[in-house]
Amino acid sequence: MIMTKTDVLEDEIIAYSEELIKVIEKEETLIQYPKVKEQLNLLKEAIVDDMEQLQCSKDLDIRRPTLPFLDT
Repeated sequence: MIMTKTDVLEDEIIAYSEELIKVIEKEETLIQYPKVKEQLNLLKEAIVDDMEQLQCSKDLDIRRPTLPFLDT
């Protein structure tokens, strides 16, 4: 079981995906299959994209002023 320091679902998904990548890369016989290698590369790209998107979202939240009347 993958443990994260937070209870945020995105963190758990990213941690699981990173662990999956490590396991697959250790299996040299798996990585030799073009379909496996292609899907692995897609997963790596998706993780990078997701992490960038999460960072952008956090940056926007920091810059957005807090308006009490909008918090409903």
